[in-house]
Amino acid sequence: MATGEIVAFVNSDDMLAPGSLEIVRQAFDDPKVQWVIGDVMLIDGDGRPFRYLREPFWCQNWQVHVRNCVPQPSVFWRRDFYRKAPGIDMKLFFCFDMDLWFQFRKLAPPKMLRHLLSYQRHWGETKTFRLQHIRATELPNVLKHHLGYQPKTSAFRRFFWRAHRATVKAFYGAYFIGWLRVRK
Repeated sequence: MATGEIVAFVNSDDMLAPGSLEIVRQAFDDPKVQWVIGDVMLIDGDGRPFRYLREPFWCQNWQVHVRNCVPQPSVFWRRDFYRKAPGIDMKLFFCFDMDLWFQFRKLAPPKMLRHLLSYQRHWGETKTFRLQHIRATELPNVLKHHLGYQPKTSAFRRFFWRAHRATVKAFYGAYFIGWLRVRK
């Protein structure tokens, strides 16, 4: 139903950061850019920031073994690009965004923007916290659909990928930047 050239969706308890739309517009001045992923500041129920997240790059293994590392309110895409993908699966209640990111990644790599684009609220009343049981049933199906198998997430594998993620983010300075931004 969107009529604009650039599309995104923001949950009711999240918000865009000041200046984010101009940053996104500038990124899409490059006609090769099909979708972008920016930084996100996690905020509590009262709007207080507690964690700045900057992903160094989109990595399928992080998606599978660590967590969904694509901050949904900081993702923007071209409307025509979306039409090339199967689109949002209306049967999914929780993992529809991860499913969409896998669809997009099959078509083109995202451009990682190094700017704060949104604030994502994390507190006990959000869908993310209240409905983990739905995520637990949907996630294996989404992964099997896109990967062709259901990855085993043993404690060792989770530890390995979390250690890998921390090392890569430290190398890119992502943790340091996040630490600085929350403590301003």
